[in-house]
Amino acid sequence: MGFIDILTLSAYILGGVCLVAAVWLGRRRGARTAVMLTATGLLFGGLAATGLTRVVARVVSETGRFFSNLVFNPLVWAGVGALALAGVLYVVGGRMKPRAVRGKSEPSGEVEQGRSASTRGQASSKEQAKGSQQDADSEIEGMDDIDAILRKHGIE
Repeated sequence: MGFIDILTLSAYILGGVCLVAAVWLGRRRGARTAVMLTATGLLFGGLAATGLTRVVARVVSETGRFFSNLVFNPLVWAGVGALALAGVLYVVGGRMKPRAVRGKSEPSGEVEQGRSASTRGQASSKEQAKGSQQDADSEIEGMDDIDAILRKHGIE
């Protein structure tokens, strides 16, 4: 007789005890107590008859095994750390700005469509100011070399 069979037998016995207690305590404490104990007794009997006591026993056993491994196994702690690090990296990566592609001076169509009209106007005025600043900078001697290096690295 294994553990599961003892558990099923115990459920039948506990169901019978609840039914006997329902009759006995129902006379002293009232109908509410009798109905609740009858329901409990039928619950235990139903679990045993359908075989769900085996399922409950396996769930409890595996849950206990999981938590004991979680506490005592260093490899599991490494896995928990890896999951935490993955979550942090996922959140950080989602909050980072996308990197500009080298050689592209205009933003992609998706970003352009997302801009409002006022933002587009501000961007064009910034580009005009940038162009006038480049004209002033090109007048300074030696700035051509620096401009070439900056353009090479994608900085304008």
